[in-house]
Amino acid sequence: MNINLYEITKKSGEKLAISLEIPSIKFDDCTIFSIKVNGFVINNQGRLELNLNINGKLNAVCARCLADIDRDFSLIVNERLTNDENNPEDVYYSNNSLDIQNVVTQAISLNLPLVFICSDDCEGLLAEMPDEEPQNTLLSAE
Repeated sequence: MNINLYEITKKSGEKLAISLEIPSIKFDDCTIFSIKVNGFVINNQGRLELNLNINGKLNAVCARCLADIDRDFSLIVNERLTNDENNPEDVYYSNNSLDIQNVVTQAISLNLPLVFICSDDCEGLLAEMPDEEPQNTLLSAE
């Protein structure tokens, strides 16, 4: 979804409200769904600033015990926007248009953990195995 920034680039103090819903975004290890995005873009003395609140539900699988994980997901995004493609520090837009879904996807991706764990005290699959003496599988030379 593209947002037209033309009107707010004209005058300092101009503000553009953003409110959208994204059904889901699938990543390798999880899915974020029921995503609600609210915020604004403001012209702050010629600099465009993006402020977003992103809320949704996260579904993943625990890396230790393989249990399903369903949690609320919340993220605040504060970024400067630039139409200079050589500026890697700010979010790039071109032709007075910003792909807001791409910004949301990248922000979520950068804030996801490397692995998902259902709880800090999760013992994993080994906790479910019976307590048995390990068997020596080496053949003894007699």
